[in-house]
Amino acid sequence: MLKEKYQRFLFGIAEVILPFIIWLFGKTWRITIEGADNEKVDGGFLYAFWHGRMLPFAYSHRHKGILVLISEHQDGEVIARAIKTLGFGAVRGSTTRGGRKALRNMVKRLTNNEIIAITPDGPRGPRYVVQQGIAYVSAKAKVPIIPASNSAKDKIHLTSWDKFMIPLPFTRVRILIGEPIYPRDLSSEGINELGKELQNRLRELTDRADRSFLN
Repeated sequence: MLKEKYQRFLFGIAEVILPFIIWLFGKTWRITIEGADNEKVDGGFLYAFWHGRMLPFAYSHRHKGILVLISEHQDGEVIARAIKTLGFGAVRGSTTRGGRKALRNMVKRLTNNEIIAITPDGPRGPRYVVQQGIAYVSAKAKVPIIPASNSAKDKIHLTSWDKFMIPLPFTRVRILIGEPIYPRDLSSEGINELGKELQNRLRELTDRADRSFLN
């Protein structure tokens, strides 16, 4: 009984309070987006950004009908409910744990010209290391991956494994959208190469975004 009440309380926070806080913070951020033209891809595609950098995207890309891959853990349910209020859809599952159903679902949706966002180092890390599931989905669905990252002038990092970044109110936020990375083939070599290229590009974008606020 207590567990059910706690869950209802938690889900209520997720559906109402979290989206409101994200919206409230986001309204104060001074956001610049570079490379927005790279998002103009015919057909479906995959967004890729680090797990710890998802918060600015939750605001900047809200209400665009983007689907987000979310784990089936309870914390995944909290995230799913929060992003629904912000206008995102959800694909439940993982590219690793129990991921076959999720992989098939993503391929189907991508071939139907939908857009899916994945944090390729999530849901548990290692931080800034791309897991190969996203490369497999890209190759199977024959769609590109668009890497993206961001940083902020004034921010805090949580002590979680991903060092989750929270831009402070009224700060400057810089979002970088990279050029599409097109898939090779479904061979192990092709998937490994795609995963390595994505990892390098994401690290470069993140480093460039961070360095822009050092001066």
